[in-house]
Amino acid sequence: MNTDKCKQYKIIEKILWGAIILSPIILLAIQSAVYGRNLFLGVPEWSDELDYWREMYSFSGSGFSFGGSMFFGYDAKVGPLGAHSFSPLFAWGPFFWLFRTSYSIYAIVWINLFYMTAAWVLFVALVKPNITKSVIAAVLAYSFPLTVLYLNTSMIEMVCMAGIIAYFSLMYKWDGSEKSNKWFILTLLVGIWCMLLRPTYVVILFPSIWMKNKFKINKYTIISMLAYVVAFGAFYKVYGLFCSDYPGWVTSRLAAQVGIRNKLSFLLANAKLNLRNFFSYNSADWCQVGLRYFYFVVTGYMLVRSFIGGKRINENADVNTDKNTNKSADNSITESQTNFSFKIDRLYLSLFIMMFGLWAMMIVLYDILEWRDFRTFAPIVFGAVLFTSIKENHKRYISILAAMYTLLVILFGLSGMNFIISRGYHVYQDLSPYFSMLETTDESGNARTLTTDFALNWCDISVVRSLPPKMGFQVYNGVVTEEEYQKAEYVFIPEYIEIESGEFMVNIPGYGNIYKMY
Repeated sequence: MNTDKCKQYKIIEKILWGAIILSPIILLAIQSAVYGRNLFLGVPEWSDELDYWREMYSFSGSGFSFGGSMFFGYDAKVGPLGAHSFSPLFAWGPFFWLFRTSYSIYAIVWINLFYMTAAWVLFVALVKPNITKSVIAAVLAYSFPLTVLYLNTSMIEMVCMAGIIAYFSLMYKWDGSEKSNKWFILTLLVGIWCMLLRPTYVVILFPSIWMKNKFKINKYTIISMLAYVVAFGAFYKVYGLFCSDYPGWVTSRLAAQVGIRNKLSFLLANAKLNLRNFFSYNSADWCQVGLRYFYFVVTGYMLVRSFIGGKRINENADVNTDKNTNKSADNSITESQTNFSFKIDRLYLSLFIMMFGLWAMMIVLYDILEWRDFRTFAPIVFGAVLFTSIKENHKRYISILAAMYTLLVILFGLSGMNFIISRGYHVYQDLSPYFSMLETTDESGNARTLTTDFALNWCDISVVRSLPPKMGFQVYNGVVTEEEYQKAEYVFIPEYIEIESGEFMVNIPGYGNIYKMY
């Protein structure tokens, strides 16, 4: 390659790197132009978003002494945290503690953009993709359904995506480096952070632990895997202490079953229902169905590539030397110079086990329903495809991945865009004067709680933002009953409901009345 072409190549490469790094900002700017509104000012609307936002707002203003953020009225066993345990604290807590004086209703959207941009910076710095692989990464960055749909929300999925990108970027660097301890520790730390964000992501630690043991099956590997399982069990027990235990959850319903036989029967029935929903083409819109099929097919692809693998070349090393040929054999036992080998590529096998493990957990212990599985599966399959695409050196396999991904994007385009259009983007109203007369603490200094219900249409950032951060916010699913009124300190109910067991405090026009309970 002559000097001029080399310079042109480098310029194109740098432009693509910039496009990858700035993809979250550019994508949101494009969406803003298409939909004619500033999506950088995405207001929390969904119950999860409002719960995340309220918890962070309370934490930023009162530390851990706030009254709680409780959905459906169920308290965590320990502390004021609610539906999502301590995951929001590991996602956004440090930012809101540092910048609490300038807390904004758009803050989580902006922090998510920061996370995603930082993750892509790490990807480019560690991988240094060539033009072809930069194009692949850019296509994934700008078209992946989860990113397109959730980039302007206050959901935790974008933080999960950033963590997964960082994890697989480190895995790529580690796989091409002899300094395994350094990269193992970094990969492990990022993997643990991802698990703190979503406990089911414990599965991503499997490839790095097995890779640390050089993909061998010996006593050290067995001990490592046992420690891995035991440590997760202890972590999940602690996680549950800080999380509201809702009766509707599969794990809660499982715990309510008496006897091993009943528990197994319950799990079997739940797995059958989830399998039917997972594979049924009409169980949800095409966006969700497409992601389910894509995840399943990519999982199968990883299994097939484990046994039918072309020689996997390490781009960061001279593969012609005996030393590096032997090193490559640790990760991919493909010594043959032919295009195929019947020996197992254990790196691909570890990715298969990771993806299948998550799928099995979702089928048996969770719900394939209403975007829940979509939000869980999407970051993992994105990371697996990104990692495989940049490691893969056989055009035929890249073509297979490209074909599968193209089908996903087509199915997404058939229905997914309605997801963005349907969001209302409420205008914030400052209702804080109406709440100023409420006492945020009782005589002993403990935080008081305001109880409300869905009849009030609580999904409004105006209420969540205006209520003092010290005060707990307890939301019930449905109309609050008289018995629940008696447990509350303040009740915020629709205007058409009158109660005699409390003192009327204030009317908020368009929302309802607040009573102080005796």
